[in-house]
Amino acid sequence: MIGVFSKNDRLGTALVDALTSLNAEKFKTGDSYEAVLCLEPDMVELLSEKTKAPIIMLGRQHEEAALSLKTPIRLDMLRQRLNVFLSARATDITFETADFLFSAHKRQLTDKKNGREIALTEKESALIAYLVTCADHTATKEQLLEAVWNYRPDIETHTIESHVYALKQKIGIHADSLLQSTPEGYHLFI
Repeated sequence: MIGVFSKNDRLGTALVDALTSLNAEKFKTGDSYEAVLCLEPDMVELLSEKTKAPIIMLGRQHEEAALSLKTPIRLDMLRQRLNVFLSARATDITFETADFLFSAHKRQLTDKKNGREIALTEKESALIAYLVTCADHTATKEQLLEAVWNYRPDIETHTIESHVYALKQKIGIHADSLLQSTPEGYHLFI
């Protein structure tokens, strides 16, 4: 169940109605939620004191939020992003290859050859987790921009290339045995 917190009662009610498939309800102190969707950045600290559930910030980036989603966002995309977030927390997307062990929940990639634990940023972990779900095909740049960064597919940016480059630098010499960049997009070897 997702708690929806908004100072604007009409907006909060509209979001609860739009997210009925995710069992959304207006936030109440003391209730247990899988996540709390917050629409006011100035309320994140207060909410974090009232609930142990992860806080999802809608509208702008917030360092204390477990996930920040930019607006405007289509309702179907909001539902998809919330579903991915909740399922990743519930199931902990993991994979293991001959060289690596990945845990989305821990935001960690372990190099099994030398035992080195590589701490991942939220976006690096989300990128790998999304590529795990696309293991049978190459994920296009447009798919990644929409699913991981919540960008429109027609936006011209080098965000993915920058994150992949930084990730490969963290991984080191074995990076190409895990993550492949192609003209069509990106693929994990799992």
